[in-house]
Amino acid sequence: ILDERWFGAAVTPEARSRMGDIAVVAKEDIALLDPRSPDSPNLVARHGSMTANEMLVPFIEVIT
Repeated sequence: ILDERWFGAAVTPEARSRMGDIAVVAKEDIALLDPRSPDSPNLVARHGSMTANEMLVPFIEVIT
């Protein structure tokens, strides 16, 4: 994911330190839920798959 620049050309060391070792990326219109979290199925705005519709979800960056 980093080599393919999914997060842009430069990823800060702080951002890298918060990333895990595994990325789960949906390629179909599905939801990936955490069975350990009782609120997982009730989450609103579960975006992030690689479908065409999900890639059109707006992304906003706020720098303060």
